[in-house]
Amino acid sequence: MRMLPIRVLLLCVCAIAAHAGEDENTATPHVKVSMVTDVESVPAGDAFLAGIRFRLDPGWHIYWQHPGQAGLPTKVEWEGVDATVTPRVMPAPTMFREGEAALTTYGYANEVVLLADVRVAASAARSVDLVASVDFLVCEKECIPGQAALLRTLPVGPREPAADAVKASITASLARLPQPVTSSPRVQATRSVRGRALTSVLTLAPCANAGEPCAHLQLQQPLAQAFLPYALPWSEDLRAVTTENLPNGDLAVVLEGRTPKRVPVGESQIAGLLALVRADGSPWWVEIRAPVTVVEPPKVAPPPPPDDIPLLQVLLMALLGGMILNLMPCVFPVLALKVYAFATLTQQDRRHMALHAGAYTGGIVGSMVALAAAVIGLRAAGHSVGWGFQFQEPLFVSLVTGLIVAMALNMFGVFELLARTDGVAKAVDGSSGLSRSAGEGVLAVLLATPCSAPFLGTAVGFALARPPLVILAVFVALGIGLALPFVVLVMLPGVARLLPRPGPWMDHAKNALGFALLGTAIWLLWVLGQLTGVDGMARGLIFCGAIGVASWLWGKSQFSSVGTRGVVAVLNAALLMGVGMKVLPRTAAPLVSTASSEGWEVFSDDAVAAAVAAGHPVFVDFTAEWCLTCKANEQVVLAHDDVQAAFRQHQTRLFKADWTRRDVEIQRVLERHGRAGVPMYLLYAPRKLDTPSVLPEVLTVSMLVRELNAAAAR
Repeated sequence: MRMLPIRVLLLCVCAIAAHAGEDENTATPHVKVSMVTDVESVPAGDAFLAGIRFRLDPGWHIYWQHPGQAGLPTKVEWEGVDATVTPRVMPAPTMFREGEAALTTYGYANEVVLLADVRVAASAARSVDLVASVDFLVCEKECIPGQAALLRTLPVGPREPAADAVKASITASLARLPQPVTSSPRVQATRSVRGRALTSVLTLAPCANAGEPCAHLQLQQPLAQAFLPYALPWSEDLRAVTTENLPNGDLAVVLEGRTPKRVPVGESQIAGLLALVRADGSPWWVEIRAPVTVVEPPKVAPPPPPDDIPLLQVLLMALLGGMILNLMPCVFPVLALKVYAFATLTQQDRRHMALHAGAYTGGIVGSMVALAAAVIGLRAAGHSVGWGFQFQEPLFVSLVTGLIVAMALNMFGVFELLARTDGVAKAVDGSSGLSRSAGEGVLAVLLATPCSAPFLGTAVGFALARPPLVILAVFVALGIGLALPFVVLVMLPGVARLLPRPGPWMDHAKNALGFALLGTAIWLLWVLGQLTGVDGMARGLIFCGAIGVASWLWGKSQFSSVGTRGVVAVLNAALLMGVGMKVLPRTAAPLVSTASSEGWEVFSDDAVAAAVAAGHPVFVDFTAEWCLTCKANEQVVLAHDDVQAAFRQHQTRLFKADWTRRDVEIQRVLERHGRAGVPMYLLYAPRKLDTPSVLPEVLTVSMLVRELNAAAAR
C-alpha cells in the first residue's frame, strides 16, 4: 500500500469530509470549484493535463495572478503521488472596472480552468493521486473569500479521454494561454522619468509561431485590454497603442503611458501579456518583458514671470490690469452706481467732485491694502492663496450677498444711508456723500476680485511669490488702476455737459440700479449654492431675509428721535448677529461630482499627462463658479460651434480644473505658470507635456481655433 505524505493526507481528509468523496467544492457561494483532467485513465510514464475549473454565477468573478488595483490573486498548490505536477501560466484574464471609483482589476468570469502538466511515474502500478489546495476571492459588489481542498484519483491503464464537456472547458482555457516564442522580443532601450510620459517600442520576431505572417496580426480591441501587466504599479496608465510592420517582417508594438511615481529609481521592468489577434479573429498572447531605466524628474524652476522682470514693469502691468478690470462683468453694478453718482455731482463745483473722486479712490486703495495684508498674513501662516481666494469662503460670500441686498433696498428707498435731519444737515453738508463714495470703492474691490483681466494675472502672480513690500506695491497699483478711469472722467472738463440734468429720470435710474444689484445678489447666492449645496443657499436666503427686515426697521425709525434710532440699531444688531451666527454656512461642502457634461473630464496632473502621452491635443480650462470672466468665455467662446468642431476634428481631450473650492493641486499648477487666479487656459500639443501654451484670460473664437490647429500640427 502506498503511503501518502502527511500534508496530502490532511488535504484528502478535508476534501472527503467536506464533499463526501466528490471532487467539486460548493462551500463558497456563487462559485463551484472542481478538479478536471483531459483523461479518465492514463498509462504509466505518460503525460496528461489537469486543471482547477471555476464555474461562476453571472456577474461574479475571481482574480488573475495580478488582481490589479483591488482583489486578491487566485493561488493553486499542487501535489501528486506517483506523478510530477508542473503548473502552467494562468490563462489571459479579462479587465474589469469595479466600484464607484472604477478600479481596474484583472480576472475571470463565467468559467476558467487553471491548468497544470502531469507526468505519470513509470513505476506507477494501479493509480495516480492528485491533490490541490486552492485559495481565491470571488466578487461582484461584495467579495467572499474561498478555499478548496480537492483530490482526484486516476487509474493507470489504457488512455481513455475525458468527457466532451470537460475537454471543451480545457480547450477554451488553452486558447488563452500565452504562446511560447522562438526568441524574446527585442526592446528599444527606454529611459523614463518618474511621473512623466513613457514610450516603449517592442520588436517581436516570433510571428511564425502565430501560424501566419506578422502583417496579419493586430492588437486586440479595445486597446485598454491589449496589454495586461503582471504587477503594479505599471498597470496604472501604460497602454498598447499601435503596431507597425517592419521591412524585415518583424512586428513593432508601441506602448505609451506614464511612468508611475511609485516606481523606484533605477533599473525596472515592464512585464505582462500582449494580446494580438490573427486574421481569423483568434487570439495570440505573447509574454513581454521590457527593461526600463527610471530616473528622477529634473528640478525645473517655475515658468514666467521670471525674477528679472523690473518691478516698474510689473507695477505698470498692475495699473493697466486694474484699468481693464473696469470692463469686466464683475464690476458692472458698481460702474452703474458711479455713473448715477456722477450725474448727481455734475451741478456741483469741481472741488466737491474732486473730494468724491478722492473718497472713491481711497475706498478702493484702502481695500486693496487690506486685501494685501490678508494675503501676507495667510502666507506667513503657511497658506497658499491666489487672486479671488476669498470667494472660496462661504462666510465671505454670504456677507457680501447681504451687503448687496442692503444696497439694493437703499436704492428702492426702504432706508437712507444718511438721514439729513435739521440738526445735522449743516454739519454734514458738502461732505455727507463722501462716505458713500468710499463705500462704493470698497464694493468695487469686493466684486472685482472674482474677475481676471489681461496683465492682472501676471502681475498678481509675480507679486504673490515676492516679499511683502512688493505684494503691497502691486496691490496699491492695481487699486489706482481700478479707480483711475472714474477719477479722470470726473475731473475732465466738459464731460458734465454730456449728461442730462438731474430730474425725475434719476428716480427711475435709481430703481433700475436696485434691480441690477439684486441680480448681483442672485449670482452670489448661486455661487454660495455651488460651495455649500442647496442647504447652504437656503441659509444665505434666510440671512438676506433678516437683512431685509433690519433695513425696513431702520427705514421706519431713522427719522425718529435719537433714542428710538438707538433702540432700533441695537435690535437690528442683535437680529443680524443672532441669525448670522445660527444659519450662515462657514465651510464648503465636499465636491461630489467627478465629471462634467459635454465631453469635459475632471482635471488632474496625472490624467492630463496620460492624455498628452497618448497623442492627443489637451485643453485645460481653469475656472470657478464665482469667476464671471470664466463663465463669459465658456458661454461665448468654448461653447461656440466652430470651437467645438475644432475640438472634435483634432480629437482634443478636454479637462476642467474647478477652483470654486480650495484645491491645492490646481493652486500649484496656477503658480507653476505664473498665475494667481482664474481664468487660465492651457493647450498641450500631442506628446509635448513640458511646453503647454498659456492662452490669454479673455478668449476669442478665431484665436482659439488658430491655436488648436497649431497645437495639432506640432
